[in-house]
Amino acid sequence: MKVGIFTDTYKPQINGVVTSIALMEKVLRKHGHEPYIFTISHPEVNPEQDPDYVIRVSSFKFWGNDEHRIGMIYSPFASRKAKNLGIEIIHSHAPFSLGIFGHITAMRLKIPEVHTYHTMLEDYIHYLKMHKFIPEQFAQKYSKIFCNMVDGVIVPTPKVYDKLTAYGVSKPMFVLPTGIDLANFRCHFSVEDRLRMRREYGLSADDKVLIFIGRIAQEKNIEALIEYHQELVKADPTYKLFIVGSGDHLDCLKGIVVERNLRESVIFAGKKDYVELPYFYNMADCFVIASTSETQGLVVVEAMATGLPIVAVNDESFHPMVKDGVNGYLFVSKKDYLNRVRELMNNTELRKDLGRKSLEISDEFSAERFYEELIHIYETVKENY
Repeated sequence: MKVGIFTDTYKPQINGVVTSIALMEKVLRKHGHEPYIFTISHPEVNPEQDPDYVIRVSSFKFWGNDEHRIGMIYSPFASRKAKNLGIEIIHSHAPFSLGIFGHITAMRLKIPEVHTYHTMLEDYIHYLKMHKFIPEQFAQKYSKIFCNMVDGVIVPTPKVYDKLTAYGVSKPMFVLPTGIDLANFRCHFSVEDRLRMRREYGLSADDKVLIFIGRIAQEKNIEALIEYHQELVKADPTYKLFIVGSGDHLDCLKGIVVERNLRESVIFAGKKDYVELPYFYNMADCFVIASTSETQGLVVVEAMATGLPIVAVNDESFHPMVKDGVNGYLFVSKKDYLNRVRELMNNTELRKDLGRKSLEISDEFSAERFYEELIHIYETVKENY
């Protein structure tokens, strides 16, 4: 099957959507399909060095956030390319520029279109310069309009399914959590490997290391983790909060850490390549997250695949992955978070038991399982087109 994947975010960007698309591309190709990526141009990429299956269209900086780019909603060259390639189904991953282009292409070629709804748009309005004048209802209505234009909508969790249903989306929806390549995260690390990574960042073997990996953005609510961490450190200075990632909110968080006199216990590692992430998960004792803006939270699955217990805010996005009391805890307040983290960090056997359960549950998010469900969705949508 020849699949046209239309996306506003792609390599060299690093985020959950890119990770999802990279996995999709890999498993489709592995099973003999032909995925083609239609995406934006990027100043760090020479298009001549892209593989033949990547087609880029002109783009410009997103008004309000320089880290994001917006592509043209139509490219004659890319449109001809899609036709000449014989694309059989469109799979869009953004409701804006390339998503609109994908919809135009689907109509022009008279082929079905699937859309993956990765992001709750209402949680991201603050990126617009005029966000104070844009109500949440605008994002909801736009989501409804776009999703009702396509032939099938993929959502990563029941939370998103319920949200879109409430918005008024009437097209067929399929719950399909994005998988990960488990082998990438189930690497064997020795005790010395773990200690070496810790020493590199000034950490000792006895430090209690809590890790967050992800985009450093306002909606990720990392401020809460820092606030909670201050309470942990007051009673036990061996607690360390290790934050991996980059984003427009990084300087703000660094300022908060300085203000709270936490420079010795909150470490910012910066942006890391995807292949390096297993090393960072491995050096930690527990993965923590307080974001309620996730649609799935792939980093949680990655942490589970390395055998880490999870402490996550009690948001529906994490319910498919985090089983309270089984492979981690879901917290509802600052006090709850502190109690759960202390319980884990002060009980080595409990931490190991929950970590082993994380490994088991992560099997449900394998790349192969994701592929099987994805192909079933494609075939269903094509049959009903």
